[in-house]
Amino acid sequence: MSKINKKVGDNIKKLLTRSRHYRELFSYKFPANGIKGLNKDKVVDIREAITFCSLLSEIAQFNSEILQQSFDKNVKKEYKFIDDILSKGFKYDLDKDCPIIDDEDYYRIGYIVRKVKRPYNIQWVMTEGMIEDFFGAWCSEKDEKGDVFDPDKNWQIIFPVP
Repeated sequence: MSKINKKVGDNIKKLLTRSRHYRELFSYKFPANGIKGLNKDKVVDIREAITFCSLLSEIAQFNSEILQQSFDKNVKKEYKFIDDILSKGFKYDLDKDCPIIDDEDYYRIGYIVRKVKRPYNIQWVMTEGMIEDFFGAWCSEKDEKGDVFDPDKNWQIIFPVP
């Protein structure tokens, strides 16, 4: 993004850094230290996050459309997905001796490989069931009121899913 617009690229980098710090606050520090000492500079503004996530999603969609067009034009033989590259979508090497595999991401990537057989743009790959599964994972387990993410109302907040 910095090559297209340096200011926007720098702002996205700052947001991602703040987001990582904020996530780590709750993962590691919050249970032991409580909320006192919370650095307000690390808190992410939800409107800013939505704006940048929307921009990054649009860029990803645009790049996936370019990949699809290039594939259609240039690949004339059978195509096979490379397992080592695909595993980057579901395998996380937080500890080299014991990598973490996200079963949900593994299932989704496996489904795409079994059903699609070639690169398509992001919107063509997303099935209705896949979208429901993804947003269903964000549902609250309890009937909560207030400022809670409701996937039934917020499906298109970042990306125009069907």
